[in-house]
Amino acid sequence: MRLGWTTRLLASLVLGLLLGGCRTAPPAGVRADPALASLAPADTLLLAGFRMDKIRQTEVYRKLLAERSFERLDAFAREAGFHPVTGVWEVLAAYTGKYPLLLARGKFSPTGGLEPRLREGAPRRMYKGYTLIGDERASVAFLNSSTAAAGPAAAVESVIDGRGSSAGIPAAILEKMKTLPADSHAWAVSIAGLEGAPLPAPPAGNLGNLARLFRSVNGGTAWAKLGAGLSAEVTMTAAEAQAARQVHDALRG
Repeated sequence: MRLGWTTRLLASLVLGLLLGGCRTAPPAGVRADPALASLAPADTLLLAGFRMDKIRQTEVYRKLLAERSFERLDAFAREAGFHPVTGVWEVLAAYTGKYPLLLARGKFSPTGGLEPRLREGAPRRMYKGYTLIGDERASVAFLNSSTAAAGPAAAVESVIDGRGSSAGIPAAILEKMKTLPADSHAWAVSIAGLEGAPLPAPPAGNLGNLARLFRSVNGGTAWAKLGAGLSAEVTMTAAEAQAARQVHDALRG
Protein backbone atom coordinates (compact mmCIF):
# COMPACT_ATOMS: atom_id res chain seq x y z
CA MET A 1 0.00 0.00 0.00
CA ARG A 2 1.40 3.39 -0.98
CA LEU A 3 1.15 6.29 1.47
CA GLY A 4 0.35 9.81 0.31
CA TRP A 5 2.76 12.61 1.17
CA THR A 6 0.41 13.98 3.87
CA THR A 7 0.26 10.57 5.55
CA ARG A 8 4.04 10.20 5.40
CA LEU A 9 4.46 13.71 6.86
CA LEU A 10 2.07 12.96 9.70
CA ALA A 11 3.83 9.68 10.44
CA SER A 12 7.20 11.48 10.53
CA LEU A 13 5.88 14.10 12.95
CA VAL A 14 4.42 11.48 15.27
CA LEU A 15 7.69 9.50 15.21
CA GLY A 16 9.68 12.65 15.91
CA LEU A 17 7.50 13.51 18.89
CA LEU A 18 7.82 9.99 20.27
CA LEU A 19 11.60 10.01 19.93
CA GLY A 20 11.81 13.50 21.36
CA GLY A 21 9.79 12.41 24.37
CA CYS A 22 12.34 9.67 25.04
CA ARG A 23 15.23 12.10 25.37
CA THR A 24 16.48 12.86 28.84
CA ALA A 25 15.84 16.44 29.88
CA PRO A 26 19.02 18.38 30.66
CA PRO A 27 19.75 18.52 34.41
CA ALA A 28 18.50 21.64 36.17
CA GLY A 29 20.59 23.82 38.39
CA VAL A 30 24.23 24.84 38.59
CA ARG A 31 26.99 22.28 38.34
CA ALA A 32 30.54 22.42 39.63
CA ASP A 33 33.59 21.23 37.72
CA PRO A 34 33.73 17.46 38.46
CA ALA A 35 37.41 17.64 39.42
CA LEU A 36 36.62 20.29 42.05
CA ALA A 37 33.33 18.75 43.18
CA SER A 38 35.12 15.49 44.02
CA LEU A 39 37.42 17.40 46.41
CA ALA A 40 34.73 19.23 48.37
CA PRO A 41 34.79 18.30 52.08
CA ALA A 42 31.99 15.96 53.19
CA ASP A 43 31.14 18.33 56.06
CA THR A 44 30.80 21.44 53.88
CA LEU A 45 28.19 23.88 55.22
CA LEU A 46 28.62 26.66 52.68
CA LEU A 47 29.72 26.30 49.08
CA ALA A 48 30.18 29.05 46.50
CA GLY A 49 31.15 28.75 42.85
CA PHE A 50 32.67 31.27 40.45
CA ARG A 51 32.93 30.50 36.72
CA MET A 52 35.86 32.78 36.03
CA ASP A 53 36.24 31.80 32.37
CA LYS A 54 32.61 32.81 31.71
CA ILE A 55 32.82 35.96 33.85
CA ARG A 56 35.80 37.22 31.84
CA GLN A 57 33.69 37.01 28.66
CA THR A 58 30.95 39.32 29.96
CA GLU A 59 30.54 42.96 29.07
CA VAL A 60 30.44 43.94 32.73
CA TYR A 61 33.87 42.39 33.33
CA ARG A 62 35.37 44.01 30.24
CA LYS A 63 34.03 47.44 31.19
CA LEU A 64 34.57 47.45 34.94
CA LEU A 65 37.21 44.93 35.92
CA ALA A 66 39.46 43.96 33.02
CA GLU A 67 41.61 47.08 33.23
CA ARG A 68 41.50 47.53 37.01
CA SER A 69 44.36 46.64 39.32
CA PHE A 70 43.83 45.10 42.76
CA GLU A 71 46.88 45.45 44.97
CA ARG A 72 46.47 42.23 46.98
CA LEU A 73 45.64 40.09 43.95
CA ASP A 74 48.49 41.56 41.95
CA ALA A 75 50.91 40.93 44.82
CA PHE A 76 49.74 37.33 45.03
CA ALA A 77 50.24 36.92 41.27
CA ARG A 78 53.81 38.22 41.52
CA GLU A 79 54.65 35.70 44.24
CA ALA A 80 52.66 32.72 42.99
CA GLY A 81 53.38 32.94 39.26
CA PHE A 82 49.69 32.94 38.28
CA HIS A 83 46.81 35.38 38.78
CA PRO A 84 43.85 34.14 40.87
CA VAL A 85 41.36 35.97 38.60
CA THR A 86 42.80 35.83 35.08
CA GLY A 87 44.67 32.57 35.52
CA VAL A 88 41.84 30.28 36.64
CA TRP A 89 38.78 28.75 34.97
CA GLU A 90 36.61 27.96 37.96
CA VAL A 91 36.75 28.38 41.74
CA LEU A 92 34.88 26.61 44.54
CA ALA A 93 34.94 28.20 47.98
CA ALA A 94 33.89 25.95 50.84
CA TYR A 95 33.40 26.49 54.57
CA THR A 96 33.05 23.52 56.92
CA GLY A 97 32.43 25.25 60.22
CA LYS A 98 36.09 24.70 61.11
CA TYR A 99 38.01 26.25 58.23
CA PRO A 100 37.62 27.88 54.80
CA LEU A 101 38.93 26.18 51.67
CA LEU A 102 39.49 27.32 48.08
CA LEU A 103 39.58 24.84 45.21
CA ALA A 104 40.59 26.09 41.78
CA ARG A 105 41.00 24.84 38.23
CA GLY A 106 43.23 26.64 35.78
CA LYS A 107 46.52 26.56 33.94
CA PHE A 108 48.93 26.95 36.81
CA SER A 109 52.16 25.73 35.27
CA PRO A 110 53.20 27.08 31.85
CA THR A 111 56.01 24.51 31.73
CA GLY A 112 53.74 21.52 32.27
CA GLY A 113 55.13 20.82 35.74
CA LEU A 114 53.02 20.36 38.85
CA GLU A 115 53.71 23.77 40.36
CA PRO A 116 53.89 27.31 38.93
CA ARG A 117 56.95 29.45 39.49
CA LEU A 118 56.41 30.37 43.12
CA ARG A 119 58.45 32.93 44.99
CA GLU A 120 61.82 31.66 46.08
CA GLY A 121 62.04 31.12 49.81
CA ALA A 122 58.36 30.33 50.38
CA PRO A 123 58.08 27.70 53.16
CA ARG A 124 57.60 24.22 51.75
CA ARG A 125 57.02 20.79 53.22
CA MET A 126 55.95 17.42 51.89
CA TYR A 127 52.67 15.79 52.85
CA LYS A 128 51.79 12.37 51.45
CA GLY A 129 53.67 13.04 48.23
CA TYR A 130 52.39 16.61 47.71
CA THR A 131 54.20 19.86 48.36
CA LEU A 132 52.46 22.28 50.74
CA ILE A 133 53.64 25.82 50.12
CA GLY A 134 53.03 28.28 52.95
CA ASP A 135 52.51 27.96 56.68
CA GLU A 136 49.88 26.61 59.07
CA ARG A 137 47.70 29.69 58.56
CA ALA A 138 47.69 29.71 54.75
CA SER A 139 49.01 27.03 52.38
CA VAL A 140 48.48 25.93 48.81
CA ALA A 141 49.02 22.53 47.18
CA PHE A 142 48.94 21.82 43.45
CA LEU A 143 47.34 18.40 43.03
CA ASN A 144 48.16 18.43 39.33
CA SER A 145 49.02 21.06 36.72
CA SER A 146 45.41 22.32 36.60
CA THR A 147 44.00 21.76 40.12
CA ALA A 148 44.92 23.55 43.33
CA ALA A 149 43.70 23.64 46.94
CA ALA A 150 44.36 26.57 49.26
CA GLY A 151 43.53 27.47 52.83
CA PRO A 152 44.82 26.68 56.31
CA ALA A 153 47.29 23.79 56.21
CA ALA A 154 44.81 21.52 58.03
CA ALA A 155 42.20 22.16 55.30
CA VAL A 156 44.63 21.40 52.46
CA GLU A 157 45.85 18.25 54.23
CA SER A 158 42.22 17.12 54.61
CA VAL A 159 41.70 17.46 50.84
CA ILE A 160 44.79 15.34 50.20
CA ASP A 161 43.65 12.75 52.78
CA GLY A 162 40.28 12.35 51.08
CA ARG A 163 41.47 12.42 47.49
CA GLY A 164 40.06 9.43 45.64
CA SER A 165 37.75 8.39 48.47
CA SER A 166 35.69 11.52 49.22
CA ALA A 167 31.99 11.51 48.32
CA GLY A 168 32.33 15.14 47.25
CA ILE A 169 29.65 17.79 47.65
CA PRO A 170 27.12 16.85 50.38
CA ALA A 171 23.68 15.78 49.16
CA ALA A 172 21.91 18.61 51.00
CA ILE A 173 23.97 21.20 49.11
CA LEU A 174 23.52 19.40 45.79
CA GLU A 175 19.75 19.59 46.25
CA LYS A 176 19.89 23.35 46.73
CA MET A 177 22.21 23.73 43.74
CA LYS A 178 19.44 22.22 41.57
CA THR A 179 17.23 25.23 42.33
CA LEU A 180 19.69 27.77 40.88
CA PRO A 181 19.89 28.87 37.21
CA ALA A 182 22.29 26.65 35.29
CA ASP A 183 23.88 29.64 33.53
CA SER A 184 24.77 31.52 36.74
CA HIS A 185 28.22 33.10 36.68
CA ALA A 186 28.47 32.99 40.47
CA TRP A 187 26.40 31.17 43.07
CA ALA A 188 26.37 30.19 46.73
CA VAL A 189 24.51 27.65 48.86
CA SER A 190 24.43 27.49 52.64
CA ILE A 191 22.83 24.79 54.80
CA ALA A 192 23.82 26.38 58.12
CA GLY A 193 24.27 29.77 59.71
CA LEU A 194 27.33 31.98 59.59
CA GLU A 195 27.76 32.19 63.34
CA GLY A 196 31.37 31.40 64.12
CA ALA A 197 32.51 31.76 60.51
CA PRO A 198 35.90 33.50 60.05
CA LEU A 199 34.37 36.66 58.60
CA PRO A 200 35.88 40.15 58.87
CA ALA A 201 34.69 42.24 61.78
CA PRO A 202 31.49 44.12 60.86
CA PRO A 203 32.07 47.78 59.93
CA ALA A 204 30.42 50.61 61.79
CA GLY A 205 27.05 52.03 60.78
CA ASN A 206 24.25 50.49 58.74
CA LEU A 207 26.50 48.03 56.89
CA GLY A 208 27.74 46.71 60.22
CA ASN A 209 24.20 46.26 61.48
CA LEU A 210 23.31 44.38 58.30
CA ALA A 211 26.37 42.13 58.63
CA ARG A 212 25.42 41.28 62.20
CA LEU A 213 21.88 40.43 61.10
CA PHE A 214 23.25 38.05 58.46
CA ARG A 215 24.79 35.99 61.25
CA SER A 216 21.27 35.08 62.38
CA VAL A 217 20.56 33.42 59.01
CA ASN A 218 20.61 29.61 59.10
CA GLY A 219 20.77 28.86 55.38
CA GLY A 220 20.07 30.17 51.92
CA THR A 221 21.02 30.42 48.27
CA ALA A 222 22.31 33.13 45.96
CA TRP A 223 23.08 33.44 42.27
CA ALA A 224 24.29 36.15 39.92
CA LYS A 225 24.51 36.57 36.15
CA LEU A 226 26.62 39.14 34.39
CA GLY A 227 25.82 40.42 30.93
CA ALA A 228 25.46 44.04 29.96
CA GLY A 229 24.42 44.47 33.61
CA LEU A 230 23.85 42.37 36.70
CA SER A 231 20.91 40.18 37.65
CA ALA A 232 20.94 38.37 40.97
CA GLU A 233 18.74 36.76 43.57
CA VAL A 234 19.38 35.99 47.24
CA THR A 235 17.14 33.76 49.34
CA MET A 236 17.78 33.34 53.07
CA THR A 237 16.08 31.50 55.89
CA ALA A 238 16.18 32.22 59.60
CA ALA A 239 15.22 30.15 62.63
CA GLU A 240 12.84 32.83 63.87
CA ALA A 241 10.31 34.94 61.99
CA GLN A 242 11.49 38.10 63.73
CA ALA A 243 15.08 37.58 62.54
CA ALA A 244 13.83 37.00 58.98
CA ARG A 245 11.80 40.22 59.09
CA GLN A 246 14.78 42.17 60.39
CA VAL A 247 17.03 40.96 57.56
CA HIS A 248 14.29 41.66 55.01
CA ASP A 249 13.67 45.20 56.33
CA ALA A 250 17.41 45.92 56.54
CA LEU A 251 17.92 44.90 52.91
CA ARG A 252 15.02 47.06 51.76
CA GLY A 253 16.46 49.96 53.72
